[in-house]
Amino acid sequence: MCKIKDDCGAWIDNQQAIVEKFIQDYTNRFHSGGQSNLNSLEPQWCNRVSDEDNLHLVKIPDMIEV
Repeated sequence: MCKIKDDCGAWIDNQQAIVEKFIQDYTNRFHSGGQSNLNSLEPQWCNRVSDEDNLHLVKIPDMIEV
């Protein structure tokens, strides 16, 4: 049986509680502390790759390219 300790040092041995603890810890570690405004970034990366270039980038390579 798997067990982990919670933030207070108590053992958790219920599988669902362990899953919830991992999700909670992961969410707390990897959340953004600031606000995101992607609209302000758009002019910096807009239209850098043309539609034609994009078609070449996403096509499946042929044997010569491999």
